[in-house]
Formats: sequence, structure tokens, C-alpha cells
Amino acid sequence: MKEIESIINQYQITGEGLLYYSTSDKKTFGDKKAMYPINPKSVLLCRKWLRCFAVKGKKKPDVNSYELKHVVGKFYGVYIEHDAFIVAGLMGGFTTRKDGSLSCYFNMGLKTVNERL
Repeated sequence: MKEIESIINQYQITGEGLLYYSTSDKKTFGDKKAMYPINPKSVLLCRKWLRCFAVKGKKKPDVNSYELKHVVGKFYGVYIEHDAFIVAGLMGGFTTRKDGSLSCYFNMGLKTVNERL
């Protein structure tokens, strides 16, 4: 749980997604705080999915963190919070690139079938 809290504070993650405090972001997003605690079970499921299906440093998929959280949720048949996916990605060592919203892109690609075996 402390690792999750550390990531949240370092990257300014709210219940809605990832905040960066540049001047332009502050005007848009202000000083939002997490609306609810991040669900550690969701973070664990996301980390499990990332270990199985994602690989660092490959070409980024053309989907952002918000879209990928839906993929994970469908895979496990549960609701996954956006912030839980972002925290799991950061905990897994993936770096991020903002996409102009509260979502982000990670430096990841998806493993091939052979890479998963």
C-alpha cells in the first residue's frame, strides 16, 4: 500500500487520472485530489495483466491508459479504475507520455503469443 501511495504522490494521480502540474494543466485541472482511495485489488490485477501481456520499450500501442484499463477489465470481468491502471504501469517500471488529457501513453508494446509462452 505504501508503494501505491508513493506513486500517487509522485505523479499526482487523482481518481480521474494522471495530472501534471504545468502552467497550462493547472488552469484546466486545478488542485484536484483523489476522489476515492485507489483499489489495491485493481492495481494487482493490472500488474498481473501487464506482466503477462506488456513488454517495455517496444512500439507503443495506439491506445492510451484509459482504453487499456477497459481491456484489463474485460479480460478479468471486473471494473478497473483508470487510476489503478496508471499506478500499476508506473509500479511496473513503464514510463509515461501525456496525451493531452488525464490519460497517458506508456512505453510498452503487447507481447506476441510466443513471448507469452
